Amino acid sequence: NHSEKGCPCAHLSSHAKGVYQKSVKWVKNDIVGGLAVFAVILVLVIVAFCSHGTDTVAVLDVDKLKMESDVYKKITDEQRRYEEIWKMQFNAEREILDKEDKALAARRKSMKPAALKKEVDALQKKAIALQQKFQAQASQIVMATQIAFKQFEAQAIDTVRAVAKKEGYGIVIPKTSTIYTGEAVDMTDKFVKELNKKTIDIQYPDPSTLTLPKGN
Repeated sequence: NHSEKGCPCAHLSSHAKGVYQKSVKWVKNDIVGGLAVFAVILVLVIVAFCSHGTDTVAVLDVDKLKMESDVYKKITDEQRRYEEIWKMQFNAEREILDKEDKALAARRKSMKPAALKKEVDALQKKAIALQQKFQAQASQIVMATQIAFKQFEAQAIDTVRAVAKKEGYGIVIPKTSTIYTGEAVDMTDKFVKELNKKTIDIQYPDPSTLTLPKGN
């Protein structure tokens, strides 16, 4: 019914804002999930490569290693920078769509039903295209962060492995899964210190240059 609430496309601004908020939540959840996977891979690889027949055990706080790593901070800073660009571009295009929606609503009473329907359909297509465009860009940000974290992961594993070997530890286990280890030593601070000594050139790719897998 066009006469009660104006254009059927009314409130596209609120809808678009909702799409943005859901996309932000999805991006963050995806990245957090990726970091959880990183923690598991890190520990499994370290255990496999550090073990050399000794029973000396070191404990690693994976979360602390990530949060206190200079490289981790660099990656998350880049992620936030691209998220801010994404947010500004989204809001700018959403405002344009909102203005078109309000202009159409103001003209609806003087329009013939067929003409109104044609413009409404066109505006709805723009709203869908906006949603798809920015969801795709959100996926690109996730992909860029994952690429950067894979580089960080490799450096972290090499560092922990080297320090453990130098200090004479045969096994490194995650602090979060440790129930009791009588003589285990928490080596996290040492691992972080050595990791931050390294000059690590992590490349955070421009998300817009990445090609998403089909289906995204």
